[in-house]
Amino acid sequence: GEENEDRILQVRCRLYHFVSPATKVENDAEKTGDKVKDEKAPTKDEEAKPKIWKEVGTGPLRFLHNPKTNVYRLVQRRECTPGGNGTKLILNVPIKAGSSHVLKSSEKHVQINLLEVASAGDSKEAKPACERYLFKFRTTEEADEMFNALTKSIKENENGSNKEEEQKEKADSNENATNVGNSKEEKTESNDGNDTTTSSNDDDKKEKEDK
Repeated sequence: GEENEDRILQVRCRLYHFVSPATKVENDAEKTGDKVKDEKAPTKDEEAKPKIWKEVGTGPLRFLHNPKTNVYRLVQRRECTPGGNGTKLILNVPIKAGSSHVLKSSEKHVQINLLEVASAGDSKEAKPACERYLFKFRTTEEADEMFNALTKSIKENENGSNKEEEQKEKADSNENATNVGNSKEEKTESNDGNDTTTSSNDDDKKEKEDK
């Protein structure tokens, strides 16, 4: 659902996905009546072929932001009729600093590259995957508007992450300083106690000599 999110921008556009020629996208499945989940995985020879841009569909692209979690994401649904409401979900990706790169590939095209970091359960030889999406807008102004909105959010997200790291480092530094201060105080108290004991022993020794 999108009830807890603010809609930053919504623009109608066409979506393309950079995939292997053997990869079936939902748009292909609809044309042939096949089911994507029933398709066999591409062979190594098929995967070795150069990737191409495959059309996924056309519909309203929404750029959303959750103010509570500070999470940005792109959501697009394919329209059932030209210019109609989007119904079939064809894109739902988070936009994060460090793993999202946006560029203008042409006046009316905006490309976004998303780096998917391998999880702990993946093989050590597994390399981070990069998913590439391309949006074709009707006008240059619409493309610029989406590009600027995405770029701004990534920059703000990056600045927010840097501030959190700075605050954490400052907190760790203050904690270390407090620990050092406590250690010095304990050492001082220990030395004061030793001095008192030494002074008491000296007084006892002097009293015995007087006797």
